[in-house]
Amino acid sequence: MKIISTSIIALAAFTNALAAGNNYRSPDDVTLPPMSQRQIIGTWFDKATRCTTSFEQVKNQVFHVLRCSDGSGGNEGREYLRVDGNKFLPKRESRSGDYYVIQADGKLGMYDRQGLIDTLPRHPTLRP
Repeated sequence: MKIISTSIIALAAFTNALAAGNNYRSPDDVTLPPMSQRQIIGTWFDKATRCTTSFEQVKNQVFHVLRCSDGSGGNEGREYLRVDGNKFLPKRESRSGDYYVIQADGKLGMYDRQGLIDTLPRHPTLRP
């Protein structure tokens, strides 16, 4: 049986908190500068959570940013390290070894130590 990744658990907690009207913020989240100071690397849609996930560059740092259909998200992000151009590792390693890879077909692969967890299709806008 595959272990559920901590990133997916964190995303579920985030969406549940939003649905309950609570502001969810992980201690690893960083308040990001205005959009004019960010470069969008790519955006993908998660149908299960109705949120987009994007990687955004601010100077020499890359952040994983979530935005949900209720209008929440987009102001905070978690810092990731960009490796080999298309692979993103969390700056602070998770216990399950989560990471992301932009695949050749443009989908975003979500991985843990056991392998591929899921893929997300590209999305044309930052919000669902």
